[in-house]
Amino acid sequence: MKKPIIVRATGLGHPEGPCELDDGRVIFANTYASEIGCWDPKTNAKTTYAFVGGGPNACMLGSDGAVYSTQTPNVGAWVAPVHRPPSIQKTTPDGKVEVLVSEADGKKFDGPNDLTFGPDGRLYFTDSGDWNQAEKPHPGRIVVVERSGVAKILEELDHTYPNGIVAEADGSLVWVESYTLNVIRRKPDGRKSTLCKMPEGHIPDGLKIGANGDLW
Repeated sequence: MKKPIIVRATGLGHPEGPCELDDGRVIFANTYASEIGCWDPKTNAKTTYAFVGGGPNACMLGSDGAVYSTQTPNVGAWVAPVHRPPSIQKTTPDGKVEVLVSEADGKKFDGPNDLTFGPDGRLYFTDSGDWNQAEKPHPGRIVVVERSGVAKILEELDHTYPNGIVAEADGSLVWVESYTLNVIRRKPDGRKSTLCKMPEGHIPDGLKIGANGDLW
């Protein structure tokens, strides 16, 4: 028996990357509104968690209570009215928004897409750039933000458009590649393998991991 699909909010601006907060609220990147949106189950209402400018693409709650989000202002032909550099942003519970990192190893980001925290407490994210499968202007990257706040490039990829990313309990990273349709696992020692290839016409985008380890 299929579970019913219930619409909780409408009229959004390209919502992506939802995350449930500890109090049951659900935050999400509301890209075209340049905000981290929020849906409150107590009121069944959509509000703004924080205006971050640019084009946020995913968000996640950190163990410090702050919300971390990917900033991707190059969303196709759309141009954000309030510019922010391709970066990772941090929003504290009091509403303060700051750019955490905008480059790694001396290279400015092309367009951070999705992010995850590993069991080691470090922040990992995909830097996919602009969606342009015909010309493929940007190489893909997997980037880590150390506890010191310094970002480093873990993987320089081909033009694969790395997208959704999760961290497994053993520290492995799993991400999807929208151009190749592959689901890739990177073990803590750096070894990579292809878990599967999605069928043609099924372009992988977001990725989540279940409590039992299943990938969604």
